[in-house]
Amino acid sequence: MSHPSNHLTNQNKPTWFNLFLSTLLVLVLILIPCSAQALQFWTMVNTDGFGDANNNSVQSFATYNNKLYAGTNKTSGGAEVWQYDGSSWTQVNTDGFGDANNNSVQSFATYNNKLYAGAGKNSGGAEVWQYDGSSWTQVNTDGFGDVHNTKIQSLSTYNNKLYGGTFRDLGGAEVWEYDGSSWEQTNTEGFGEANNIRVNSLSVYNNNLYAGTYNTSGAEVWEFNGSSWTQVNTDGFGDTNNSAINSLSVYNNNLYAGTSNTVSGAEVWAYDGSSWTQVNTDGFGGVDQSVNSLLTYNNKLYAGIAWVKLWEYDGSSWTQINTDGLSVTMPALATYNHKLYAGTGKFLGSGTAGVWASYALADLKLTISGPSQAASSENPTFYLTVVNNGPDSAGNLVITINLPEGIEYFGCSGDGWTCTSGSLVCRKSELSSGASSILALNLKPLVGGDFTLLAQLGYDGVVSILDDASFSFSFKVASLPETGMDFIDYVNSLLL
Repeated sequence: MSHPSNHLTNQNKPTWFNLFLSTLLVLVLILIPCSAQALQFWTMVNTDGFGDANNNSVQSFATYNNKLYAGTNKTSGGAEVWQYDGSSWTQVNTDGFGDANNNSVQSFATYNNKLYAGAGKNSGGAEVWQYDGSSWTQVNTDGFGDVHNTKIQSLSTYNNKLYGGTFRDLGGAEVWEYDGSSWEQTNTEGFGEANNIRVNSLSVYNNNLYAGTYNTSGAEVWEFNGSSWTQVNTDGFGDTNNSAINSLSVYNNNLYAGTSNTVSGAEVWAYDGSSWTQVNTDGFGGVDQSVNSLLTYNNKLYAGIAWVKLWEYDGSSWTQINTDGLSVTMPALATYNHKLYAGTGKFLGSGTAGVWASYALADLKLTISGPSQAASSENPTFYLTVVNNGPDSAGNLVITINLPEGIEYFGCSGDGWTCTSGSLVCRKSELSSGASSILALNLKPLVGGDFTLLAQLGYDGVVSILDDASFSFSFKVASLPETGMDFIDYVNSLLL
């Protein structure tokens, strides 16, 4: 920033003296106290298989009326729907909705203040069930009148209607539209290709409905504008081994599609409305073969992978945020009460339907205090206080500070705190539950002017799911004339 370059003379001493007295550094703090929850650990929040060894996976999630709902895949006896209030689980349907052939709840959607569940069968026509918070009612004829529609693979709302995509093992999958009273088919079987046997995913993007298919010749993405369907990708994104698009999600104004590829590894593709771009390395650089679920949460995109890996995408890079699991699938992801939930399962065993929740290791709060006035030649000290309200110890605390041009870092002190200049980052290895720690930060103004300082509090261990806390303060530095004298000599000269 520029500032006047003046020279002190006997004639302007009184003027500068008055100016100096009126413009000692006035520092105005605009404080925004914030909190950050540092997410590190995962905990299982249900009993294995909800107490039934036949529940071998959590296939789908939904939030409805401030509760989390989980639908299971069950080897015998009929699929179950469980409701979670944040502390305990309650089954809210009879097994299989009264039909043991309904062995899975493949999909959920909310529509017109009701919860809808899409069921799957090994044989026979698939069913759609409606829940009003107390009871379930079937709202379609089995299989929409066709026994080859064996599963409701996906559900979504679009243009005030409910849409269901089927698994149809003969002739190709169908997409059905529900207006609250009747159903109507919206596509030709398999979108004109019999190999499109499943509509695995449905999502709304840019006022259109998108459908991702399973096709052994290369999965397809189809766009629906309310009246007609148009394919918007090349088959398999140019690789026929991309046989399924199991998940679709909107993130950062793009539509993302996750594939299954048992040869070169699963892929994630981003669509901006005109073209597709792959945003991961094949198999995430390893052997990950299937993106079973995608979810957008807190400005990040999450991908649930077979072998129970969970990857987080910030718009530029991917980071695995859990340890590899023993189960073989992660079919479902959801958010509920500010936590991320993962539904898992193991088809090579029984009783392994699990619901896992990420949880905050520590509730961290940040405040700041400091001088309201200081002289330009001083290096004002500001005190950043971090409080850990628990429940557990927090490690690898990080405060990142964006220093504006004209302000320099001069030093820091505090128990266990270290700071690096340049991109100013201050770290502390651990803060116990119930403890607080003060970081004293010295700053050096170089020029006069108006400045805004930005800072963020976060946890630099496992990638956080919640956004970092942030605060800002603005201040004004008044310039002194350039005299070549230090501050004390300058004040003394004014008094002569």
